[in-house]
Amino acid sequence: PSHEQVMSFGKKLADKLGYFFANEKEDSRVVLLSKNKKVERINKQS
Repeated sequence: PSHEQVMSFGKKLADKLGYFFANEKEDSRVVLLSKNKKVERINKQS
């Protein structure tokens, strides 16, 4: 699917589940959904 199709599906899914659209990565065709409006980064430990 195209990135636009993935975005559209992700936004519809977020609405149905009560999640928020948090971010996207177009070249990977990925959308990130979150339960919270604020998305916190996870830091890798060395």
